[in-house]
Amino acid sequence: MKKILIFSLVTLSLSFVSCKKDTQVGADLKWNDVSYFELTSGWKASLYNEAISFLHDEDYNKAAVETKNIKVNDEAVIFNQSISQYENFTLVIFNDKNENGKYDHAEVAKVKFSGTDAGENLTFDITVDY
Repeated sequence: MKKILIFSLVTLSLSFVSCKKDTQVGADLKWNDVSYFELTSGWKASLYNEAISFLHDEDYNKAAVETKNIKVNDEAVIFNQSISQYENFTLVIFNDKNENGKYDHAEVAKVKFSGTDAGENLTFDITVDY
């Protein structure tokens, strides 16, 4: 009987650990019109499920969890994720100049990263020069 009780408690505790919660990761966007860029189209937002600085070449080879098309003057972008524990996220707002659908070297971008607990929303404030 004691073994059954211990097994039940372990199983129950593992089910709580693996319970995923809906979490929103996004950004409130502000657009700054600067005459030297003139990039009014081709904007994207990519979400990565780790903290990435994009200081190393291998960072650009990492796959985004999701990428969305956005437009100049969009007020926000939101990604819905199901996570079970604290996770780090990186959000990149970039102009996809070479039109390959991913953030590359030399593309105009804003990069923000932070972490959040499962079920807690994470919102970045990002100002984008275009």
